[in-house]
Amino acid sequence: MATIRFIVLNTSNEKVSVIKVEGETFEIGRSLECAVSINDPYSSRHQARVTLSPRGYVIEALGSNPTLLNATAAHGRILGNGDILQFGNTRLLVELAQDDKDATMVLPPKAKTVPPPEFSSDATMVLPPKVKIAPSPEFSSDATMVLPPKVKTVPPPEFNSDATMVLPPKTKTVPPPEFNSDATMVLPPKAKTVPPPEFNSDATMVLPPKAKTIPPPETKAATPSKITLMERLRNFLK
Repeated sequence: MATIRFIVLNTSNEKVSVIKVEGETFEIGRSLECAVSINDPYSSRHQARVTLSPRGYVIEALGSNPTLLNATAAHGRILGNGDILQFGNTRLLVELAQDDKDATMVLPPKAKTVPPPEFSSDATMVLPPKVKIAPSPEFSSDATMVLPPKVKTVPPPEFNSDATMVLPPKTKTVPPPEFNSDATMVLPPKAKTVPPPEFNSDATMVLPPKAKTIPPPETKAATPSKITLMERLRNFLK
């Protein structure tokens, strides 16, 4: 049976009395019904409960007065050999039995649970994605490792003085080719090639001959026809 001892200490840390408790669950308080009964007006009738668990002796605070373990809150903590419990003005030194000094049970590691397989709507099993295997490094003929090509880094955007982003120049789009009625492709007209200039023996450039200018035709002023006296007379008599 599990055994634990509480040594009652005075203000000078001197041993006043020893309380030995056997059992897996017991209480501490002012009540005479408690396995560890303490005479302290600053503690509750049922101050704390101690329960043996697979992890060790666990203390549970019950009273309205604070329950301290090594000067800090004790609720839910594990009692260890040499710990000091305090209720009001009462201080108890915990002393575990030889078999209970290491009261923490070593639990086996939890087995990993394999989830059940999943199935799609057509009752085919959903397989997990394949793990990518990194290829082994390559070496050149001189035993140097072939490094992968460097990833091209995109330069950060540029901004004008007015905080507008500088856009890259638009790429010229090539129009699609045109075809004749006989399905032959319409070729663009050939560009005229300008012949290179010619030079004389004295390194002066041969100029092309000047074009002859044709003078405009000359127009003679019309001279009035000579009208005879007889014709004037005839015209007058008409």
